[in-house]
Amino acid sequence: MPRRFLNASLISTMLCLATHGQAETWTVCAEGCNFDRIQEAINAASDDDIIEITAGVYYESNLDPGGKAITIRSVSGEMDVVIDGTQTGGQVIRCISGETTATVFMGLIVTGGSSSWGAGLYLNHNSSPTLIRCSFQDNSAGNYGGGAAVVSSAPIFEECTFTNNWATTYGGGLYNAFGNPTLVDCVITHNDTLWNVGGMWSDPNNSLPVLTNSMVCDNLGGQISGPWVNNGGNCVDNNCEDCEVLDCEGDLDASGDVGIDDLLIIIDRWGTDGGDADGDGDTDIDDILVVIGHWGSCA
Repeated sequence: MPRRFLNASLISTMLCLATHGQAETWTVCAEGCNFDRIQEAINAASDDDIIEITAGVYYESNLDPGGKAITIRSVSGEMDVVIDGTQTGGQVIRCISGETTATVFMGLIVTGGSSSWGAGLYLNHNSSPTLIRCSFQDNSAGNYGGGAAVVSSAPIFEECTFTNNWATTYGGGLYNAFGNPTLVDCVITHNDTLWNVGGMWSDPNNSLPVLTNSMVCDNLGGQISGPWVNNGGNCVDNNCEDCEVLDCEGDLDASGDVGIDDLLIIIDRWGTDGGDADGDGDTDIDDILVVIGHWGSCA
C-alpha cells in the first residue's frame, strides 16, 4: 500500500476512535431535548456520558443505570428535579449491576417509591454509586429501608437528606445489610417504622456505615440501631434542635462534651484524618492541644 494511503487510513482510524471515545451530554426535559424520559436517556448513554435533566417533575420509577459509569444530574446541580414514583410504582432508583462511584446521581428529589425494600433507592450486588445533593422523601417500604436500602454495597452519600420515609420493619430512612455506606453532610430525620428504628438500621453482624458532619434526629422509634463509625461532627439526638448546641471545637464524638473520649479518638486515628480537630486534614499533637484547650461542656 502506498505510504500516503497508509497514513490517510491511519489518520482516519485515529479520528474514528477519538470521536467514539468522546463523552456525550444527553438532555431530558418535557419538550425540545434529546429525551422526555430519564430512562430513555440512560439507555442511550455510554460510560462517561452525562445526562442533564431540566428542573421539573418526572413520573418514573425503577430507573436503572445498568452498570454504566454515567452522571445523572439536574442541570443546576441543585435539588430541583423531582423523580416521582407514585404513578408507576416500584423502587424509584435501583443499582444492581455492580455500579462504582463513577456512577453519579446529583440534584435529585426521589419520592413516591413503593416496594418491599429500598423504595426510594435500592442498591445490591456490590453496586456503590455516588449520590450528591439528593433527597429521599415520602417513600414507603413494606419491609426494609423506606428511603434507601443498601445491600452488599458501599455507596457515598454527600449532602443528602432522608426525610418522611416509612418502612414496616427496619430503617425507615436507611437500611444496611452487608452495607457500608459513607455519609458526609447528610441529614436523616422524621422517618418512621412500625416495629423498629425509624432513622438508620444496620445489621450488627455485617454492616458498618461511616458518618461525618451528619445529623440523625427526630426519627420515630429511634435514631440509629447497629454499629457505625463516628468520623466527627455528627449529631444523633431525639430532637434536631439540640444538635446545634453540640457543634463545638474538639467534640469529635459529638457528645456535647470535650473530654477523654475525644482524646481516645485522636490516639486511635493518629496519622489519619479521622481525629482531625483543627481542620488541617491530619491527626497529630495539634489536635490533642485543641481538645485540651476546649475541655469541658459544649453548652
